[in-house]
Order: sequence, then C-alpha cells, then structure tokens
Amino acid sequence: MQRKQAFFGEVKTKDKSNEIISIPELLDLLDLKGAVVTMRAMGCQKDIVKKIVNEKSGLSYWSKR
Repeated sequence: MQRKQAFFGEVKTKDKSNEIISIPELLDLLDLKGAVVTMRAMGCQKDIVKKIVNEKSGLSYWSKR
C-alpha cells in the first residue's frame, strides 16, 4: 500500500518583493522528486516550472476568474 503525505511550505517575502521571487527559494528547500506541486497561476513562471519539472515532479495550478 502506498503512503500519501501532504506538505505545506511558506517563506516570508522580502520587503518590496513578491511570491515570484520567493517560490524558487521555497522549492530549493524541498525534496520534490515524484511530488505534485500545486500553486496559483501567478507562480507559473518559466523558471519556476522548469525547476519543478527537472525534479521529476508534477505541477497543478489554479486561477481565479
């Protein structure tokens, strides 16, 4: 039987910054191999997506209408 786990991560953004800068810092702290990463559409920048895909992970994003 396969174990399922959920992890939530958070890093504080620097003053005058945003989540696009902080997401790569958070991803560097996590072992993403085989994980499904979920984030808002704002975080789906090319470099962020490449980092997730290079770790052999899946990506799911959501967007508000």
